[in-house]
Amino acid sequence: MKLLRVLAAGSLLLPGIASAEFITGGRPLNSNKTFSVHATVGQVSEISGGVTETTRRLFELEGRNPSTFEPESYTFKDLGIKDSDITFGLSLERNWKYFTFRGGLSYMSADANGAPPRDFFIGVSDIDFNGKSYEYMKLEKNIPYTASIDSAIIDARLQWTPVTFGEDYTISFTPHAHLGFFALAGTFEVDQGDPKRIQIYEDPPREYVVGGHGEGTVAGFAPEIGLGGEVRFWLGRDRHGDRELAIQGTYAIFQYNGSSDALGVSSRNAKDLDVDYNMMELRASLYLPMSDKIDLVLGAEYKAISTDAESKSKARTLKEAQKNREKFDKDIDLDLTIINVFAGIRF
Repeated sequence: MKLLRVLAAGSLLLPGIASAEFITGGRPLNSNKTFSVHATVGQVSEISGGVTETTRRLFELEGRNPSTFEPESYTFKDLGIKDSDITFGLSLERNWKYFTFRGGLSYMSADANGAPPRDFFIGVSDIDFNGKSYEYMKLEKNIPYTASIDSAIIDARLQWTPVTFGEDYTISFTPHAHLGFFALAGTFEVDQGDPKRIQIYEDPPREYVVGGHGEGTVAGFAPEIGLGGEVRFWLGRDRHGDRELAIQGTYAIFQYNGSSDALGVSSRNAKDLDVDYNMMELRASLYLPMSDKIDLVLGAEYKAISTDAESKSKARTLKEAQKNREKFDKDIDLDLTIINVFAGIRF
């Protein structure tokens, strides 16, 4: 909140220090049309990345030879995940002279199928076998399976628009800074026929259901701090107002090095996390007046998200490691490409 107060104070000073007519404080604003609502349709056109196990802290502290660790890895391509079905949702935008709020909510569904190139041991929220519920599932090598993910994609940001360069009814440029977040939350299902048996795996031993139908949850959250700008083209005027085309670009990052529990990440034991998140977005909006108080808005956006993370055990002594007997440390990477078109009104 202190940062927002500083930004607001800086905004109030800008009109007084503008040194030329083509520099004005804030962003171009039609006081009769400051709120926009859009319906969005699109696709997550690329889902790539994977998980690579690196080392196991317990084995290191026990002094074992690293060649005996047998870490595993998998990619989303190995699991048959490439892109999503159609996505759809709603977005909104509220404009003030020095600030803009944007928010969006979309539904995403993705399917995967194939035959695993090797055995995969995964965690789930629930899988039944012989009337009992378990939390672990084994996908067997070369046995066909299907999977589906249903999730919500949520993003929100508050942009600071301190100044605009340009003249009325021509071309203008408004730089901005923003604070926001990107989140994904949903459920998944994995099916590999009828459950066959229980397999004991890991140290300490855990019970894995071989085959069957498993269900679980997925979630991810990343705060953002970003910079960008908007170029606005004046396309003429009719009796209802100005026709405009706005092209906006934004680049945002989030870096974190600390404990997983500080981020609210769900896990059996707190981990040391090192997260590097990057987001790039391009957006075009066309505004066509329909009346003195309503514009038709048509547009499209492209968003590319890249996340690299390391998850490591917090154990520092052999006693700590033997108590929790955690699995392998992991390197995780995820890349998403999201393309949307939208239509709505500004009023």
